[in-house]
Amino acid sequence: MALLIVDDETSTRDALREMLISIGHKTILDAKNGEEALRFIENDKKRLTMIISDWEMPYMNGVQLLDAVSKRPDLDLIPFVLITSDLPKSKLHQLRHKYERLDAHLIKPFQKNALARITSLAVRRRQSHRTTLIFCGTETPESQSLRTKLQNQPGRLGHRWIHVQNLEELKKSVEADSKTLGAILIQPDVYHQAGHWLTSFKKTQQGAVTLIGCLETDPKEVTASEDLQTIAQFFSKSVVSLWEAMEIRREKSWEADLLFQQGRTALQSKEIKSAMRAAERLVEMEPTNPEAWQLLADIEEHMGNSPLALQHFQKAIEIHPFSPKSNIKLLDCLAKSASPPEITTTINQVLHRFPQNVDVLFAAAKVSRSKELAERALALQPAHRGLKELLESFN
Repeated sequence: MALLIVDDETSTRDALREMLISIGHKTILDAKNGEEALRFIENDKKRLTMIISDWEMPYMNGVQLLDAVSKRPDLDLIPFVLITSDLPKSKLHQLRHKYERLDAHLIKPFQKNALARITSLAVRRRQSHRTTLIFCGTETPESQSLRTKLQNQPGRLGHRWIHVQNLEELKKSVEADSKTLGAILIQPDVYHQAGHWLTSFKKTQQGAVTLIGCLETDPKEVTASEDLQTIAQFFSKSVVSLWEAMEIRREKSWEADLLFQQGRTALQSKEIKSAMRAAERLVEMEPTNPEAWQLLADIEEHMGNSPLALQHFQKAIEIHPFSPKSNIKLLDCLAKSASPPEITTTINQVLHRFPQNVDVLFAAAKVSRSKELAERALALQPAHRGLKELLESFN
């Protein structure tokens, strides 16, 4: 499997290649412009996993390449990322409304972490165009009407419709169809049994499954759907369709991504007020997004406000407890603002979640000055230079 970089500058292609390899991509192809990229695509489309293209290039630029890819149904499952300068929001909105095929954009300048996040986001967005929809509960004339409606839409969701009767069948079907699953719709009789499982499932999916809906239910009672409560109105004869509800979420996702990148870029440039505005708007828009709270925490930490940064890191972990990166940042922040008993309690909680993670053990050993934890981590990764230096400092 291969990833294609398209950029007219050799230095940029080399830097991108190095970053991509460091985040786990093994086979990287590159092209100098859109025309050359299309020739690569013709030869390697079966093993191509993503296209990352700069906008400004001679002969055929990134937008022209995107336009060409958009007209090729055989390339529909390949994520497309466009690298841009910090364009006005209005121009980015125009671009993505014109090209549904654009999965994500990356604002220059960027670092490895931003690249990793955007490539992952692009994959998830492309996954949101999957065909499988699982309907759970008793089939009704309304659900059959919905099936017909979806299959007549220009998109693909619902073209493969699976009907299951109960929660156990739903769990099995979700596992079996994970690679093509795009949405889950649930009748009220099953929804009330499945609430806790749905909440956990939604967190683990991180956006790969486009919808979780509760049919024939008052939208005010829908808790698992959150920003997609409009789906519940379909069966109360509302003009709001499932397709429109999906577009609402997609619009919100793009807006949140733009705010996140603006916040990170401003923080890197030490434009703290701009970074704070973007982070606060992001938290307001997506209060259950752990990355929003992490960004806010990083800004507060940069400003020297460690207690508030600690609160924001704790909020991020409350939302998504099994993120090693968030837990490591929490441990680093603890040393600056927490009391010794609080540090001990938090370290025990983090190590309970990650008993064998070397990076987490290393962070915990640094914060607690624990030789035992450092030795435990070094036993797992004997070549770790940082751990060796830490152990030497204890002597």
